[in-house]
Amino acid sequence: MTATPADPAGAQTVPTAPTAPAMPTMLTALPTLVVAPHLDDALLSAFELTRSATGRTVLTVFDGEPQEPVVTSWDLVCSLKDSAEAMRLRRAENDEAMRRSGCAHRSVGLVDLQYLDGPRPAEDAEAIR
Repeated sequence: MTATPADPAGAQTVPTAPTAPAMPTMLTALPTLVVAPHLDDALLSAFELTRSATGRTVLTVFDGEPQEPVVTSWDLVCSLKDSAEAMRLRRAENDEAMRRSGCAHRSVGLVDLQYLDGPRPAEDAEAIR
């Protein structure tokens, strides 16, 4: 961090945050696809890229919900009724974040491991091909 010049009256200097370097043109000039495992991962992990690239699209893999609602300990910690409520709220939050960022959003729609009761279905592999 850098500091602002000292005040001649003897006031303390206030640190200023450094500016982030610009995203390289090579990364921002081409259409960009960010693959995110879960809702909000792309914007949390690659915000600068999703904000500054041309033709930005985020593809979220595990953003589906089980056919029948289930309740996990995490849903309860978050004061949610079940997986249906959790995923409805998470998708709404993600949709708003994508809208604000200007990114297009696509969904693979696979169910997250926390909501599976047993091994992942074999057809999940076909969904990501």
